[in-house]
Amino acid sequence: TIRKELVLAITRGKGIICVKTIPGIAVSNQLGLEAAVEATANFLNKAVKPVLVGGPKLRVANAKDAFVELADACGYPIAVMPSGKGLVPEHHPHFIGTYWGAVSTSFCGEIVESADAYVFVGPIFNDYSSVGYSLLIKKDKAIIVQPNRVTIGNGPSFGWVFMADFLSALAKELKKNTTAVENYRRIFVPPGMPLKHGNDEPLRVNVLFKHIQDMLSKDSAVIAETGDSWFNCQKLHLPENCGYEFQMQYGSIGWSVGSTLGYAQAAKDKRVIACIGDGSFQVTAQDISTMIRCGQKSIIFLINNGGYTIEVEIHDGPYNVIKNWNYTAFVDAIHNGEGKCWTAKVRTEDELIDAIAAATGEKKDSLCFIEVFAHKDDTSKELLEWGSRVSSANSRPPNPQNRIPKSVKDLLIQCFDFEFWGLTRKRLLDVYGTTIWILWLMGNDSIFNNKVWDGFLRKLRSLHWVNALGGSDLIKEVVCWISPRLMNDDLRARILTRRVEWMPPIADSALLVAAGCCAIGVCSQALLVLCRRMMQRSMPLKLPWSL
Repeated sequence: TIRKELVLAITRGKGIICVKTIPGIAVSNQLGLEAAVEATANFLNKAVKPVLVGGPKLRVANAKDAFVELADACGYPIAVMPSGKGLVPEHHPHFIGTYWGAVSTSFCGEIVESADAYVFVGPIFNDYSSVGYSLLIKKDKAIIVQPNRVTIGNGPSFGWVFMADFLSALAKELKKNTTAVENYRRIFVPPGMPLKHGNDEPLRVNVLFKHIQDMLSKDSAVIAETGDSWFNCQKLHLPENCGYEFQMQYGSIGWSVGSTLGYAQAAKDKRVIACIGDGSFQVTAQDISTMIRCGQKSIIFLINNGGYTIEVEIHDGPYNVIKNWNYTAFVDAIHNGEGKCWTAKVRTEDELIDAIAAATGEKKDSLCFIEVFAHKDDTSKELLEWGSRVSSANSRPPNPQNRIPKSVKDLLIQCFDFEFWGLTRKRLLDVYGTTIWILWLMGNDSIFNNKVWDGFLRKLRSLHWVNALGGSDLIKEVVCWISPRLMNDDLRARILTRRVEWMPPIADSALLVAAGCCAIGVCSQALLVLCRRMMQRSMPLKLPWSL
């Protein structure tokens, strides 16, 4: 396929802005981009000690270079969210560590949360990344930059503004401000070393990761399994071009084994170092077979502490103790003399040093599997803090708004806060009246025919808000979806042939879908979440029309 440059002419006042683009590549709305940059620059240039925080969506937006460009230009300290580690260069002179609320790396959380403005670039905020929703972040101080949208505090939101374009343009408008960097340097104290212990003492996890740190280079990549490795790997300092993968969105145990396989296969110029817990490994252990078959040379540290350590800190119970395996024997059995694979058991620091020397020396062309024995209570201090906070969030009383609705009116009240969305009483009555019509039609199969349908559309056209939303075509879309069992083939074809595509779903379609689904008995908690998301994705904070 040959792609050629096109020139788009965008009118602005009396002038014309020419933008070069390539087919298949999205381009920011130029006017929206300029407005977003101007508003953001005004916001940040008034701040005393702003900070910059990178998130995991930097990858999908392909905006890592633009992020560094902005960091160089503005002089702000740069931190990274836990799931964004590896996307922000840690050798940058303004890098201050991982921002993860109460379990941030030393002195990073204090600088971020004391800032009077923070720019979150590509963040994902969930219960895990927010440490049980305990981040001390204020919305009115935050600028959220997503792959195609910029939101400024409690103020405006600019759509169709792409992250890389926005960051590069913003870099040219910000005044240099190194106040927060200087504050960080005033309070920073280098991390200490693990306590010394005898050669025959059991190996501690913090000693293990001290040696893993020494193994890292531009030719390596780290895979951090779900569990205590989350926290221990966050404290590793990544050399320039050292890869890093970390999965937090679902907290899926066992994901790192398959990820190690895939990463090593794709990045043959790097040696993968995977840190995996025994409980996680048992979920996907069979991928070791494919690693051997493909001739991969990864180093896997299997941390055997006899159970699900992270779950113990969240909610302890007998189910967190697992059946112990002879892991090295298991891998040797999979190896079966075919391919290159080397295993070792490690119980002391001296044994660890010998194993690492072998893995990086004479066995560097083999898959190396090192089983490290650790005490079941040997956890990072960050896990102890994180586990208690997430446990508290998990055990909070249920939200009374999340109960199963008993009526359509109850459903509407639960799904949406009409005052928040700016809905007037008249509009609420219109919506409620329309849902009654749909329920009546759906409850009377025998009278749902072409004549009644035409009457129904006439009734809908009389509601002033329907025309504002695109007329009866919108309603037909909704009814086609929620009541297919009530339509015969002739009626269905008639509706579909006159159908108009609409995008995205809007608030009133969410209301109608909710009401219709409730009527046919499929209302559930999942439906409430669906409807709420439909509204949040498609509607601004205030409705765009007045009633």
